[in-house]
Amino acid sequence: MTNFREDIVWKCNLCERNLYRKFKFAYALPIIALDISGHQVEIDSRFNVTINEEEHTYILRGIIYFSNYHFTSRIVYENGMTWFHDDGIATSDKPIYDGMINTIENLYHCRGKNASIAIYTKI
Repeated sequence: MTNFREDIVWKCNLCERNLYRKFKFAYALPIIALDISGHQVEIDSRFNVTINEEEHTYILRGIIYFSNYHFTSRIVYENGMTWFHDDGIATSDKPIYDGMINTIENLYHCRGKNASIAIYTKI
């Protein structure tokens, strides 16, 4: 995240190398939502970002899952308790306790669905 860059389709007119767009944070955002759909990644429960020589910690607060035209989610409380929610189908309007965040082996998969969005807040 500190040195985030994105490849783009253009090439340099002088050297013919692929160009990229580099992102740099000017300040620490209070919330970050990462679109990870289509990329099987390991979801960390926390990460650090250095911005203007100051380190900031972000902690996982939720994951949105998608499959078969249906979304579900996991909500992560401040104390690490994790809850599964599937509005209307599996859980009605009540989330189901899923365990502590550090005991869930693979956060990318949940009940046959893959993660699409990971949501973090700054602590």
